[in-house]
Amino acid sequence: MMAVDGQRHMKLLTILEAAKAIEAPEKTVRRRIKGGDLPAFRVGDLGQIRVEEQELVRYVESRRVRAADGPALQHQVEPTE
Repeated sequence: MMAVDGQRHMKLLTILEAAKAIEAPEKTVRRRIKGGDLPAFRVGDLGQIRVEEQELVRYVESRRVRAADGPALQHQVEPTE
């Protein structure tokens, strides 16, 4: 997103907002940040963690599963007797 003056504006999400956006537990988002998979910022006097919306989109896109990825996508059903 660009402002009129050419400066880039970031939309920062709380951990809860990020978790809701990707339909995952907050704990998962925190683990991804701690593991370095999802960049985050500390903001404010209390050092609250924020995730840039665009970084969250990049993370989700990097986790996309495609049909060409093979057997992991195939659902195997056990025969019932």
